[in-house]
Amino acid sequence: MNDFDTLLVKNIEQFIKKYFRNRLHKGILFAVLLVSSTFLIYNFIEFFAFLPTWARMAMFYSFLTMFLLVLVFYIVIPIIKLVRYHKSMSIKEAAKIIGAHFPDQVNDRLLNTLQLRDSLQQSKKDDELLLAAIQQKSEALSVLSFSSAVTNKENLRFLKYSSIPVGILLLLLLFFPSIVKQPSQRIITYNETYSKPLPFTVEIQSDRLEVLQNEDYIIEIEVTGDEIPEKFYIQSNGTRYEMLAESLNIRTHTFKRVGATLDFVISGGEYKSGLLTLVVRPKPLLLSYRANVVFPSYMDRMSETFKDMTYLSLPVGSVIEWSFYTKDTERVLIQADSTSKEILTSEGLAEFSFQLLKQQTVTIVPLNIYSSNREGVSIQMDVIGDEFPVIQATQLKEEIIQKQNYFTGIISDDYGFTNLLLHTQVFEQDKEEAIKTIKTELPFNSKELRQEFFYSFNTDSIGAMPGQKVTIQFQVTDNDRISGPKSSLSALFSFELTSIEALDSLAGKKEDELTDRLESALKEAAELKDEAAAMNKKMMLKKDLDWNDKQQLKQLLEKQKNLESEIQDITQEREKLNEFNRDHDLMNERMLEKQARIDDLLEKVIPEDIRQMMEELQKMMEEMNKDQLSEMLKKMEMSNEDMEKMLDRNLSLLQQLQVEKEMNKLIDDLKKLSDELKENADKTTNSDEKKEQLSSKLDEIQKKFDEEMNKLDSLRDQNSGLEEPFELKETKEAEKEISKEMESGKQQLEQNKKKQSGNSQKSAAEKMEELSKQLDLMMQQSEQEQTAEDAASLRFLLENLMRVSMSQESLMRNLSQLKRDDPSYADLMKQQGTITESFRVIEDSLVALGKRQPMIESFVFTEVSTIKRKIEEAQQSMKDRFTPNAVSAQQFSMMSMNNLALMLAEALKNMQESMGMPSPQQGKGKGKGKNPSPGKGLQNMREMQESLGKQLKEAMEGKQGKGKGQGKGLSEEMARMAAQQEALRNELKRMIDDLKSEGQTGDGGLNKVLEEMEKFEEGLVNKRLNQQLLEMNNEIVVRLLESEKAQKERDKEERRESEEFKGKNLSNPEEIPEYNRMLERQKETLRTNPIDLQPFYKRLVNDYFMKSNK
Repeated sequence: MNDFDTLLVKNIEQFIKKYFRNRLHKGILFAVLLVSSTFLIYNFIEFFAFLPTWARMAMFYSFLTMFLLVLVFYIVIPIIKLVRYHKSMSIKEAAKIIGAHFPDQVNDRLLNTLQLRDSLQQSKKDDELLLAAIQQKSEALSVLSFSSAVTNKENLRFLKYSSIPVGILLLLLLFFPSIVKQPSQRIITYNETYSKPLPFTVEIQSDRLEVLQNEDYIIEIEVTGDEIPEKFYIQSNGTRYEMLAESLNIRTHTFKRVGATLDFVISGGEYKSGLLTLVVRPKPLLLSYRANVVFPSYMDRMSETFKDMTYLSLPVGSVIEWSFYTKDTERVLIQADSTSKEILTSEGLAEFSFQLLKQQTVTIVPLNIYSSNREGVSIQMDVIGDEFPVIQATQLKEEIIQKQNYFTGIISDDYGFTNLLLHTQVFEQDKEEAIKTIKTELPFNSKELRQEFFYSFNTDSIGAMPGQKVTIQFQVTDNDRISGPKSSLSALFSFELTSIEALDSLAGKKEDELTDRLESALKEAAELKDEAAAMNKKMMLKKDLDWNDKQQLKQLLEKQKNLESEIQDITQEREKLNEFNRDHDLMNERMLEKQARIDDLLEKVIPEDIRQMMEELQKMMEEMNKDQLSEMLKKMEMSNEDMEKMLDRNLSLLQQLQVEKEMNKLIDDLKKLSDELKENADKTTNSDEKKEQLSSKLDEIQKKFDEEMNKLDSLRDQNSGLEEPFELKETKEAEKEISKEMESGKQQLEQNKKKQSGNSQKSAAEKMEELSKQLDLMMQQSEQEQTAEDAASLRFLLENLMRVSMSQESLMRNLSQLKRDDPSYADLMKQQGTITESFRVIEDSLVALGKRQPMIESFVFTEVSTIKRKIEEAQQSMKDRFTPNAVSAQQFSMMSMNNLALMLAEALKNMQESMGMPSPQQGKGKGKGKNPSPGKGLQNMREMQESLGKQLKEAMEGKQGKGKGQGKGLSEEMARMAAQQEALRNELKRMIDDLKSEGQTGDGGLNKVLEEMEKFEEGLVNKRLNQQLLEMNNEIVVRLLESEKAQKERDKEERRESEEFKGKNLSNPEEIPEYNRMLERQKETLRTNPIDLQPFYKRLVNDYFMKSNK
């Protein structure tokens, strides 16, 4: 193929491309014309017509269909053909179109040329002629441009037509956009309802047509314009609702509890809105919630669960574990006071926990993406603070001062206790700072919320001394682990420990009171005896008893009961007094034993058979048997007579004991006063203290000494009034010398002669001490002499009793063999009368002896009464010649005499043993045994031996001064000193025997001392007043001192384990009725108290119980 052929084909292809390009341009212009024209037509129709929805939908879809067809046929297909022009049009088809366009130049020649070329290619032969013909035609056709066959004239015509609607559209958009936009918008949103412009406008004021499920939704419209319809309506679900006119322009309607999405239309007048949709959003819901409360561990309380509670009252420190069950909720907002926290939910559950420490309000708000409401459920939580523990203590008081003090009380708390303490402080008098502070832990139950406690407190347990002040306060502490343990204190109990002087005064007053009551009881017994005798005599004169007699008997019995009650009461009061004296060391052990023995006699004053006698008398009064009543009244008279004698005896013994006690106290006071004077003398000599203070102290001591001497004079008078007074020698000379020495010391002090004043005071102190020892020795000797005399008297009475008993036995044998009409019967009656008189003498002597000797027991006198009654019965029976009765009575009397003899022998033995006991001063102390400790006894013995040495020295000095004229006075003094030495020697011998009986090995040199005492006593008896005798006394004193130290060390070892107080602290004071009543009330209170209460009621119960136990 030649070049012309190739050019020809290219020329044809250029034609094809231009042809399809022209077709594309034409399609575009036609599409623009068609679409813009249709758009303007539709737009204008809608703008003026406000077509209904279906018409706008038809317009929308017809326009869309047309647009798509135009786009496909006039644009898409031409573009495809242009791109694929080889396949879209063949060369031959193009040759036909070109030939048709150029009929003169081309016509069929181009097609023929192409056909020849095809024939040549198919023949595959070289036909030069044919080839030349083809080349010739090709050259002729190649000069033409086939693409010129395609022109744009028609396209320009379409461009002119399409520019018209496009231009109109542009002008409208530029100057009247609403004409284009509003109809277009309505056609596009064909499913919405549009109405024609009215003389008013309606605007929906609600932002969004959304509501949470089951909540109310208020839709509000604002109507503006010149003409506003009177009513507007909401149409929904086929129902029409009139909207509420809030004002001229505002209309509202409330959709109640909207549960699902709903469509509605607003209409009014000619206005009708499009279809509006109120969308329902899921509402976050709090279905329920639960609070699991874990209480602080120390409260010992199980955890509790509260469900859907809006008020909780919980203990401080409780941990609350919240569980919130929700629906359609993404998170839960927890607001507490000024803080907030959001908790995410998981499968409808949100959990949260916190510790409650203060009162607060917690608000629970469920939230999701649709909910912005911050209102929720409010839970008020009150905090129950751990209350302070409550303690209430009460002191139980006795009638007289006691060292033992009893306390009882109640402690209570809401959750338990940590400790219960007793704070004890000891203060000196008029001092604010405590000298001793003691803290004592008391037992308690840490888990029991309300419990009782009691405490028995003895002042000796803390070593408090008389005159000091003791305060006691109980403290209870709770178990609060949140804020820390809190403590409460009870009332403060204060004890002013009474001084020894005040205690002694109190005991003295009580003693006087009981003595007066005993004297009154004695008078009452005498009166009862006389009344019984008078009543019996009156009854004997009457034939029958009347109502008045019965009333008098009742009164007599009532008096008898009152007397017995009074005596029993006196006995109990004396026991308390003895205990008081013992607890406060107001009496030494010997005096306490004497007191106890006398009180024991007082307990036995009332005959054992008198109560039975009174019961029988009461029965006889009902029967009105005169003879029996007379016999019983006679017995009652005799019983009252015995009671009178016993009361008189006890009264005498108590008076004697009172003198002895007062004398012992005076001796002690003189010893203390002597020590004070010695101390003042040392200060006068050695210290720089002002003389005014020293003189004032000396005046005070002198005043006390004068008071003591006045007491001594009073005691002498009181002693002289006793039936058997103590032998108290005059001491006026010694008293004057002491007063003179103190007065001299005072004058020397005023002259600023301190050394001389000190010496004078020291001399007065020594003489005062010597006076106390002399008085002590007087009492000791008098007691020993009286005991010896009483023992001799008792021995004599015992011998007489045995003779009377033997006489009675002989008489009984003779009488039993004698007949009633025997002439010797009268002689036997005389013998019985002699026996009666002899026994009456024994009785009188025994009564007199019993008034000064408490060792003679009461049952001795009971036996005496029995003997006297039986002897009288025997005598009367012999007068009546009732021999069997007389013999029987004599037999009984003889048996009672033998019993009495045994009793008196036992009493004599006790008296003989007591004659070896130490003096009252030797037993003074806190010991509770029968005898003082050996160390204390040796100390007293040494002091007495030193006193003997001083007396011996003074006697020697007196002998030298008087020369041969010493006479009788010296002999008496030597005899007295010998008697004192004998008493000391006997006491030492008894002490050695006691130590041996207790199993102690070795005598510690006491036997050697005993030998030296015998030699010293022999020298005193022989009146050998020389220096050798004085040195012998000093040697005895030294040996006694050594033995004393050794014995005290031994006593100390034996008591080492018992030096601490072992009193009755923490013991249950069951013997106190008041305590028992309070204890029962408290136990009943605790029993009836509910176990588990809410805190508020628990506080009320605690308050009630505290008040009820006051």
